[in-house]
Amino acid sequence: MTLLFFILVFVFLVLIHELGHFFGAKAGKVQVEEFAIGLPPRAFRYWRSKGSIVIDGQRVQIPHNFDLPFDWRSGNDREVNATVDNVGGKLVLRTIELVKTGDIVWPDSNLENKPKNPEGLPFVTYGQKTEKAPGPRGAIEMHGTASDIRTGTEYTINLLPLGGFMRPKGENDPTAPGGLAAASPWTRLGVLLAGPAMNLLAGVLIYSLIFLQTGIPDVSRVTLVEVQPNSPAAQAGFLAGDLIVSVNGKPVTSTDTLRAAIYASMDQPVVIVYERNGGQYTTTVVPSSKRTADQGATGVLLGNPFEKANLLTALSLGFRATGFYIHELLTLPARIIQGSVPSDQARFIGLKGMYDFMSQAVTKDQQSRQAQPPAGTPVQPPTNYTLMVIAALTISLGVFNLLPIPALDGGRILFLLPELIFRRRVPPNVEATVHAVGIMLLLLLMLYINLMDFINPATINLP
Repeated sequence: MTLLFFILVFVFLVLIHELGHFFGAKAGKVQVEEFAIGLPPRAFRYWRSKGSIVIDGQRVQIPHNFDLPFDWRSGNDREVNATVDNVGGKLVLRTIELVKTGDIVWPDSNLENKPKNPEGLPFVTYGQKTEKAPGPRGAIEMHGTASDIRTGTEYTINLLPLGGFMRPKGENDPTAPGGLAAASPWTRLGVLLAGPAMNLLAGVLIYSLIFLQTGIPDVSRVTLVEVQPNSPAAQAGFLAGDLIVSVNGKPVTSTDTLRAAIYASMDQPVVIVYERNGGQYTTTVVPSSKRTADQGATGVLLGNPFEKANLLTALSLGFRATGFYIHELLTLPARIIQGSVPSDQARFIGLKGMYDFMSQAVTKDQQSRQAQPPAGTPVQPPTNYTLMVIAALTISLGVFNLLPIPALDGGRILFLLPELIFRRRVPPNVEATVHAVGIMLLLLLMLYINLMDFINPATINLP
């Protein structure tokens, strides 16, 4: 069940990214040929949106789920025979066929007047006729040159459940009218940025949802999240959920204040006033210098009580949490070099590593929702590790795709800079070659990372 959940989450995060590109393309009037769930081979197509074609200067609407018998490359600037209907003042395509080069088109009623070929037989009209029209032949006959062919977007389901993709028209072909490569550099920049931006926005919304569920920590007050059995704090009568009011007569306004007061009085009695269930009590605890750093001098885990958050506050905190995580990702290499983060704790993980992380998060969340606290102990809010993992994955996906690596969005943006700054475009064939090499190198890197997940699994420990 966890595996199925992980696959759905992974597909969702990739589709969020591709939806960003899709919406960016639509906003920039770039034609999208296919939006797919999963990777090829194709299972089936469930929809094709409306398109259009211009025949001798007249725009004709292509109905939804209508497949042209040719693509835009083979049909552009070619003669076609078509039948259309006038629907609400718009010409709607019913049938269409390409006219083979050299054919002469005459009405069938004038067959006897057609010019003869060397064999003495009249020329005939033939082409790639389609029977896929949703209705009968249209009432209006049209003949002319086709141009500006927009076939509509195919929405498909593919067999490999590893994300999905958005395929724009003419991604690497600047001669394709209405395609991505033919668009202005600012339009292409918008389309490229829209994918990572969608992932980062998803991170903001997930963090905001967490804050709406758990509330906002009040850092000016301190509560005991956990009290270890047989610790000095347990012997003094403390329970998880107690709110610390003062220590040795001084108000406690932060976890740092309490921690400093405790460690300033090692092996000496400390008078603490605390609140529990609306009442206020006083007790004495003796911090022990013999306890390890992991155990803590008194054996407590400090935290802050939570207050209910409104939507605007939760969104604000969601943006801040996302920004903090982005900062942590971007500064990670420098912190590894400085030694503040051990190198063995900062490594790429593949699909197995992500699954292990997700599995542990789901288990922890289930345990927090099933656990029954001891009598008299305040009920602790359930954990949200699963949502936190999903937020981390979508933000990581967005940031990674913005790195200036060929084949990634950031690499494509890098090739846009000369055009944006100096008005000089990198030759499309050069860019396509670099991205093709980049894709191969990325595939090799992904293979290595996923193999390492099995050879040397990453250690993941949630509190």
